[in-house]
Amino acid sequence: MPETTVRKPNAFDAFVHLVAYVALVWSAVSVGGIIFQFINRFVPALEPGAYVYATDAVSTGALRFHIATLLLTGPLLLSMTAYLHRLFKQGALVTDSGVRRWLTYLLLFAAAVNIVGSVIALVYQFLGGNYTVNFLLKAATILVIAGGIFGFYFWELKRGTYQTRHPGALPLVAGLGVLFVGLLIGGFLLIGSPRLARMREYDRMRVDRAVQLNYQLGDEYRRTGALPATLSNFDPAFTEDPEHGAPFVYRKAADDRYELCVTFAVSAPEPVVPKGVPPSRVPKPYGGSGGVEQAWYEHGEGEVCNTFTVKRQTADDQFIETQVEKPASR
Repeated sequence: MPETTVRKPNAFDAFVHLVAYVALVWSAVSVGGIIFQFINRFVPALEPGAYVYATDAVSTGALRFHIATLLLTGPLLLSMTAYLHRLFKQGALVTDSGVRRWLTYLLLFAAAVNIVGSVIALVYQFLGGNYTVNFLLKAATILVIAGGIFGFYFWELKRGTYQTRHPGALPLVAGLGVLFVGLLIGGFLLIGSPRLARMREYDRMRVDRAVQLNYQLGDEYRRTGALPATLSNFDPAFTEDPEHGAPFVYRKAADDRYELCVTFAVSAPEPVVPKGVPPSRVPKPYGGSGGVEQAWYEHGEGEVCNTFTVKRQTADDQFIETQVEKPASR
């Protein structure tokens, strides 16, 4: 009577399970990360008197990372899960192998540690008085993702056969696909196109250069008692457009007064103001609405011109203040 050969787990078993589980972990992290950024944008957790801009409420760097990760790991997770089930059905993989069980329990342990850490952080904020809608939505996001992972993989471990397709398999795959696509589309809409991101980055560099130039002109006034007639003696790294190389427009109006014009690609993002706080009572960034930084930070699209006056603040002329006379209108 011929002996029945029982296939033993090998390196291939470990490989396919590891790929599927790594894709699961990164997909879960990316889904949660994208949802968190949506919550930050549309339900910001702001203290009374806080003032941030749309690009501050949303971490565009984190959002880009999660979108890029989900673009790869989302399809990989769905395809690897389907591939594993096909191998189980064909008998090419052992469903109750020690390799699979060890890797699954290790995955669940790592997920549990991450979930517990996240919940501890959220409870810490709750005890500090941050029981806002923002907090509740983030807590719900973590619990839904964690519950989905634990429920699915515990059910997978106890599943008896893969010879027939489970009735809920197709709805589950379709639901995950819709979720992934929806989050990716929403994420792209939130951060804008790569072209818009590039324009905003150049505008940020323009703001930095304009602010530094304001300070250098103030220092020139402190040393010489007058503003320069032109910017020819200044470093081009602060006087030229970072994208096109065109010089900023500088007009000297008096020994202590000048106009500086910079051309921006797009308007600065709109501020996010907490509910119940009148905009007039919300403090501006950088310590005041008349500051040099604020004049450039709230720029519009196209050429923006600001007129500045430099003033001596101490008897020994060691401190010079630059004040904007005509803040840029949005």
